[in-house]
Amino acid sequence: MSQLTAEQKLILLSALERLEEEVDIFLIDTAAGISSNVIYFNTVAQEIVVVATPEPTSITDAYAMMKVLSRQHHEKRFNLLVNMVRGAQEGKEIFKKLSRVADQFLGVAVDYVGAIPYDDYLRMAVCEQKTVVERYPSARSSLRFAELAQEILQRPVSPIPKGNVQFLWKSFLFQNADGPRAPSIGGMEE
Repeated sequence: MSQLTAEQKLILLSALERLEEEVDIFLIDTAAGISSNVIYFNTVAQEIVVVATPEPTSITDAYAMMKVLSRQHHEKRFNLLVNMVRGAQEGKEIFKKLSRVADQFLGVAVDYVGAIPYDDYLRMAVCEQKTVVERYPSARSSLRFAELAQEILQRPVSPIPKGNVQFLWKSFLFQNADGPRAPSIGGMEE
């Protein structure tokens, strides 16, 4: 999905329109980097969670993502999740540094979602191409993912779309009492 065309994006939107179950949280895990599709999916998100690791290149990439989204797409709020930390303090330190720089040079707010601890089970699950929660449910990282999921479910979500593209997505995702509806585009109902 890293190289979707405009037509493929519309097909995806159409498929999402047919979701029959209510959706509490719709999570899109984009690739690393700032490709056009990564940027697109981040701009349609109600909340953006930037994931970084303690590696300097990852922190630089996280900042670059925030810079592109803030300067070119007027995003002003980000969440940060620090993955593969050796301790809780390491995650907090990375957050403090990145938040301070983002505030100073980009004028954006960064909220700290938390950190996922590094453990060997996480590495082994990646090598097996499985999720750590699925393969090693009692691993430290699995337990933290479960805690994080509960924390995210408790967070209030704004029902108001934050922009035009997001409004279009909301029109596809949410249904009225009569069932699915197509959005009005350019004054024409489909």
